[in-house]
Amino acid sequence: GNSSQSQRFELVKDPRIDASDEDMQAQFELLLQIRDKLGEIHEAVERSQGIRGQIESWEKRLKENDNESLAAEAERVRERLREAESELVELRARGGADSFNYPPKVNSKIASLQSTVAYGDSRPPQQTYEVFELHARHADEQLANLRKVIDTEVSTLNQKIAGAGVPAIG
Repeated sequence: GNSSQSQRFELVKDPRIDASDEDMQAQFELLLQIRDKLGEIHEAVERSQGIRGQIESWEKRLKENDNESLAAEAERVRERLREAESELVELRARGGADSFNYPPKVNSKIASLQSTVAYGDSRPPQQTYEVFELHARHADEQLANLRKVIDTEVSTLNQKIAGAGVPAIG
């Protein structure tokens, strides 16, 4: 209801853990970086998938209005988005067995690093930082590519659709 209660408390480290506070903080900070990079990747892919859905709707509308050339361009842009997404996440996988059929993409590589870093209560080994930096750089390159497709090709397609005089509804 409208009432609340509060109580003061103190968090204390498990006395069985030998790691220093600095080691634990380092682990926490790396896990946050991993989480944030995964979130950035997945948000970008979700946005792109939403745009692809909109483009697909416009493709149908353009075809219905006998604008085959613009419909073909819309399809090309939709495929460019799909290609850019597929460098970040595996789009063909549908189940657990598909992890054997298709190579892992950058999101899977970063996600698997998360469990390695979180495994114990200690400072992450230097290799985990190096692996994260490697995959984060690759992710940043692919995210930039996806943004470029959206900012240039999707934008140009929007302008052409607007100039085509195809009704948005009906």
